[in-house]
Amino acid sequence: MYYGERLTIVRNPRDELKTGTLYAMLAQLGLSRADL
Repeated sequence: MYYGERLTIVRNPRDELKTGTLYAMLAQLGLSRADL
């Protein structure tokens, strides 16, 4: 998943994301929950 020039990896897009996984992806992209 790209956000601008930043990248994070989604293991399997069909699987539901666990809360911790979602927050880790946001952190990798430099985003916060408020950005959603």
